Amino acid sequence: MSMLMITEHKDRISPVFDCATILRVVNLFKDCDPEWSRHRLDSTGPSQRAKELLSFGHGIVLCGAISRPYKEALIYQDIEVIGFLAGDVEEIISAFQKQTFKISDFSMPGCGGFWEKRRCRRRRCWRDGRKFSCKK
Repeated sequence: MSMLMITEHKDRISPVFDCATILRVVNLFKDCDPEWSRHRLDSTGPSQRAKELLSFGHGIVLCGAISRPYKEALIYQDIEVIGFLAGDVEEIISAFQKQTFKISDFSMPGCGGFWEKRRCRRRRCWRDGRKFSCKK
């Protein structure tokens, strides 16, 4: 069994983890339909949010954009994070259930498949914390 924790808004991945208010907890079982439940997130700070998610157990957090303090707080609690995703929650759950999930299929628009390794904003680009040129 594996567990997914997905921040959602109107049946889609919530665009920003830091201010998400709904969490769908999904338990995936081999050859069975997934079981899921929705929970309201009340915490606001990174460490409080990480402890709140830890109360559901260890799993994989799937979310939209996530700031470094929130991501580091989750990792500190041994919770895996796959961020900068977008799309329909049911499609993502189905892809995990079928073991066909690819980050590139659900990357947020503008992420260009680089997913967290590189982020570009207005020709100011960052890679692994260092600035580099965006010009091709």
